[in-house]
Amino acid sequence: MKKIFSIIAVALCLSAVTTTVSAQETQAKFDKRIAKAEAGDADAMYKVASIYEKGKDEIAQDAKKALEWVEKAAAAGHTKALVKLGGIYHKGELVEKNDQKAFECYDKAAKSGDAKALYQLANAYEKGYNGTKDLDKAKELYTQSKAAGYDKADQALVKLAEKIAKRDPKKK
Repeated sequence: MKKIFSIIAVALCLSAVTTTVSAQETQAKFDKRIAKAEAGDADAMYKVASIYEKGKDEIAQDAKKALEWVEKAAAAGHTKALVKLGGIYHKGELVEKNDQKAFECYDKAAKSGDAKALYQLANAYEKGYNGTKDLDKAKELYTQSKAAGYDKADQALVKLAEKIAKRDPKKK
C-alpha cells in the first residue's frame, strides 16, 4: 500500500513540474511573439491579437489588448486583420458601430485577392455599408470570392440573383 501511495505522490509531483514547465514555455513563446509584433511583424501582431481574443494557456483573455493588436496588424496591411477589424466595426464590438470603416477595411483587404475579404466586401456592397447599395458590384465580388474558393459565396450568389431578378426581371 505504501508503494502505491509513493507512486501516486511521484506522479503528482511530476505532473505539477510538467505543468509549470509548460506554462513557462508558453509564456516564453508568447514573449517572443510580442517582441516580433513590437518590431513590426504583422503576422505576429495578428497572432498576438488572436491569443488575447481567446486566451491561451496562461495568457489571459483581454479584449482591449486584442483590439489594440488587430488594429496594429490592420494598419500594417495584414489581410486577415483587416477583415477581422471590418467585422468589429460592422458589429460594433468594443468600438462604435461604423459601417463606413468596416467597408474601408474590407476594401483594403480585398485588394489582396483573399477569398473571404472579397466575400465581405461583396456583402458590404450588397447591404450598402458605404452608403450606397450596388448589387452588380456585389455579384462581381461574390463571383471572384467563389472563384478563389470561398464556399459561402456560392449561396450568396444564388440569393443575390433572386434580389436582382426582383429588382429587374430582365437581368439575371
